[in-house]
Amino acid sequence: MRVDLITELDVFVGALRHSKLPEIIVAAMERAPTDPRIRAMHDSVTQISRDPVWTVVARAIDRGQLDSGLDEATAAAHTLGPILYQCLFDNAPLKRADIERTIDAFLAAFAT
Repeated sequence: MRVDLITELDVFVGALRHSKLPEIIVAAMERAPTDPRIRAMHDSVTQISRDPVWTVVARAIDRGQLDSGLDEATAAAHTLGPILYQCLFDNAPLKRADIERTIDAFLAAFAT
């Protein structure tokens, strides 16, 4: 499970590094409250970002490895959230060690 989560965050970081995704996220957050089309795009980007992580997390919940009360939004906040923060607010280069620390903190908080 740890390796699978790290792999999914690696893919996410790749999208952040090699696309306009950070700019899209910021623009969508700004305009979503007043523009239904942008809101739909924001919701789509959010779901596309969450799905791979949630797939891994849901399997781990089914196997009894993670807290059964864990939901998709909380899993995203604790895995994708720190990565997005570093990228959007700190403008920090993301390293593999950052991803590993993020996943290790998530697992420490929610493992059974």
